[in-house]
Amino acid sequence: LKLVNIPLFYMPGTLAWGLRRRLDYHAWCDRRLSDGFAEAPALSAEQHGAIARLRAAGRTTLSESESKHLIAAWGIPVTREVLASSAQAAVDAAERLGYPVALKVDSPDIPHKTEAGAVRLGVQSAEEVRRAYTAIMASALAHAPDATVSGVLVQEMVTEGVEVIIGVSYDAQLGPMLLFGTGGVMVEVYDDVAVRRCPLTLSESLAMLSEVKAETTAEGKRLQERYRGPELQRRLQLAEYMTLTRMIERKLQMQLAKSKGMDVTDEELVQAARELQRQGEKVDIANPDDKRSLREQLTMMKVIDREVRSSVMVSETEMKRYYEQHRSRFSLPEEYRLSQILIRPRNGEQPAQTQAKAEAIHAALKQGADFADLALRHSDGAESTRGGSLGIIRQGELLPPIERAVAALQPGEIGEPVATTEGIHILRLDEKKPSQFRPFAEVKAEMQGVVFQQKSEDVYQLWMANLKDKAYIEVKF
Repeated sequence: LKLVNIPLFYMPGTLAWGLRRRLDYHAWCDRRLSDGFAEAPALSAEQHGAIARLRAAGRTTLSESESKHLIAAWGIPVTREVLASSAQAAVDAAERLGYPVALKVDSPDIPHKTEAGAVRLGVQSAEEVRRAYTAIMASALAHAPDATVSGVLVQEMVTEGVEVIIGVSYDAQLGPMLLFGTGGVMVEVYDDVAVRRCPLTLSESLAMLSEVKAETTAEGKRLQERYRGPELQRRLQLAEYMTLTRMIERKLQMQLAKSKGMDVTDEELVQAARELQRQGEKVDIANPDDKRSLREQLTMMKVIDREVRSSVMVSETEMKRYYEQHRSRFSLPEEYRLSQILIRPRNGEQPAQTQAKAEAIHAALKQGADFADLALRHSDGAESTRGGSLGIIRQGELLPPIERAVAALQPGEIGEPVATTEGIHILRLDEKKPSQFRPFAEVKAEMQGVVFQQKSEDVYQLWMANLKDKAYIEVKF
């Protein structure tokens, strides 16, 4: 039989797995014949501009505020928010937005804000905002001392809805890939995501939604408020399927944990609850439902750590391959050596008077006046005693208006006065160092974590599929 290419199966489970894959392939062919292939629409002028600004930044990672400015060009709505560069600016923003508010560090180098302790939710007063701002900046500095921090985002609190994660990455072989799944602080634990190659047809988008298994009690209530008739029934059925799939996977994992004698101690529960509370989550282990849910989450984490992550190894060759394929990710931003004269408005002084004072100093500099002398006599910044020297600053560490002004200067040039919330800045670019790549030895530990996570996700999917293949699952209605 093998000689004439007839497949042989020695176990019923393997036969069932092969038949399932065969059926999946033909179902995919049928969908392609009926739906065709999706086509991406042409980019608008606004979208071209957003991409050009992203490339001009010279970085492969964006802060939250930068990311939202980018996706806004595609009409994606976001929360109302203000980027604050001081505690008082954060209070002013909160007053405008209305309490309660959320505060988060804004940095392209701190993607996991919760882990960095740089998130505060449900902030209710001006005094709480000041304390939260100070604590967030201190936590960010302790977590990533070399990170570029633009400030703190003050955002409106959104209390309803379902948290999801949506992302796009570029695969060297397949091109742009879209990820959609359950969001929240446990996103990496559940690994509850679906992935498709872009662009997608409508049916492929709906299939992605059906593969995500988030609990949908709150979602069901929201759907009933928003939809009626056949559309409501279709959406409720989809939500029920998502919930059922998640329940099956959790049940299989909990059964495996029980068979292997894996459990969570009360001390582990208390520690986990405290950590979640510190991150702004409302968890009360005195509540039986909260305690049961948290115990289940921790148990599944133990199962995944033992059955999946413990078997994943990352070799030097894999890290070097990742480094070569993602070199732009490890580039260092440009560095500037800057000097500044900062003019802040005096009490009772009109903005026009402050502007006139700055322009007079700027004119004197253009006539050849000594920058250090004028900085010492007129600058309101702490750097005035150093002749206005700000030292070495990386691209991305300055406020956006200053960043744009500095980018247009050549070494030795003095820019036009720039107004920000801090005052009016007169800047001189003393030196500019071009962007460089961080060496492999320096980023090795960082790459190991990234490659480990990618491999863990692949192993988890295979492990979960194997659990389902071995299990007898019966659904009764």
